[in-house]
Amino acid sequence: MGPIAADSFDDARERRFAPEIDGVRLDQEQAGRRWRRRDDFVDGRVHNWRGDNSAFYLHRVVTVERDGNVTLSLGSDDAIAVWWNGRSVLRKNVARAARPDQDRVVVDAVAGDNELLLKITNGGGPGGFCFELWGAAEAGLRQRVRELERELDAHRGPAVPIMRELPAAKRRTTHVHVRGSFLDQGEVVHADTPKVWPPFPDGFPRNRLGLAKWLMAADNPLTARVLANRIWSELFGRGIVTTLEDFGTQGEPPSHPHLLDWLACEFVDGGWSLRHLLRTIVLSATYGQSSRLTDAHLRQDPDNVWLARGAAFRLSAEQLRDQALAVSGLLHVQLGGPSVMPPQPEGVWMQIYSGEKWRDAEGPDRYRRALYTFWRRTSPHPAMLLFDAQSREACVLRRSRSNTPLQALVLWNDPQFLEPARALGELASDRGGRDPARGIAWMWRRCLLREPTPTEVARLLDLFDDERARGLSATYAWSLVASVVLCLDEFVTRR
Repeated sequence: MGPIAADSFDDARERRFAPEIDGVRLDQEQAGRRWRRRDDFVDGRVHNWRGDNSAFYLHRVVTVERDGNVTLSLGSDDAIAVWWNGRSVLRKNVARAARPDQDRVVVDAVAGDNELLLKITNGGGPGGFCFELWGAAEAGLRQRVRELERELDAHRGPAVPIMRELPAAKRRTTHVHVRGSFLDQGEVVHADTPKVWPPFPDGFPRNRLGLAKWLMAADNPLTARVLANRIWSELFGRGIVTTLEDFGTQGEPPSHPHLLDWLACEFVDGGWSLRHLLRTIVLSATYGQSSRLTDAHLRQDPDNVWLARGAAFRLSAEQLRDQALAVSGLLHVQLGGPSVMPPQPEGVWMQIYSGEKWRDAEGPDRYRRALYTFWRRTSPHPAMLLFDAQSREACVLRRSRSNTPLQALVLWNDPQFLEPARALGELASDRGGRDPARGIAWMWRRCLLREPTPTEVARLLDLFDDERARGLSATYAWSLVASVVLCLDEFVTRR
């Protein structure tokens, strides 16, 4: 029965309306209102109605087989009062949104019919209630289920919006726009694929699922070629088709078309396994060549289009930071999670129309992979930009590679590289003990994956001794030596 309007929330909550005064009389009108049967009020679910500052009464006959205790699991928006077989068993004044199992009341049930009366008082917005009857034996089990449900909700990830196909009857008709004008519509066209590529199979649905199947079909060469070319570009610094973003007539032709076809077929035959494709390329004799540049190479093939030597190119912004963290032992390898804010100079990240601030991450989050760096397109991380990372205002498949003095200043002075240098120096000091030369040799092997020459060790040892002679601490001297190693061309360049 209800909602019954009142002058205020307190009035609706405290005033005794007809069901409380005259009892539940389902066959008669009470104060101008009648009870209504609500088969849609299903146990265990929240049900809502509208009515500010109002009361709503609900009556239920509960039938049990034998005498004993039962548990009433209740939820309400807002205040709630409960009568069981005419006796008040709960009165609670709260302001909340209705949820299942917010209150529990244990009552004595008699064999046969038992009468339950609820009064829910709503202050503003939608009112609501939830009811479920628990037997004495199952109350503990249901409680455990509720606890697990709450735990699951607490760990549930964010909802991801998806697009749904419209029913065929609701899809719009698409016309050719004559001379590009949407006001001048030409003939009707239907979803299809370019005729220069394999035809769309008759058994595929004409929707996004069908398009995905067509893209990955064994007789469609484009997808495998594009992916194989991108992997090749990551490993060799340039693709077999240099225009990664354009395989059409506006792009560059492949330097090795038969090789690209073979790699694409190997990729598909390998079950579209990127691991298999990567292993195939890196174990090849071509990939294993030395990147040493000779006069003949420079004269005949300066860009290494014909792959007479191994590739040599500077690591990307993200790779450089991750490499420095990895060799220093600081890299935090946790997978997933929210973005983090590694150090950057003050005053760079400014939001004119927002109170948000760049707050340097602390603890392990400070040393997460560059993939997790917080990114705002209007204010990208400056160290990343200096190493040719994109602002991400547009999708860019190919980055230019520049070498500027500013990059050296970043490697020498940016906290993202100073902190790894300090940590790497401490590791080398521990390994060297009382023999700095041994620590320098260990650092060299760790960073450059080869044994240092006597000259290389001697130069770094002279630097260490000079800094100590100037009165600097061993910790600072080791940090300086580590900075030198992390700034070497051999460290920042992939060869």
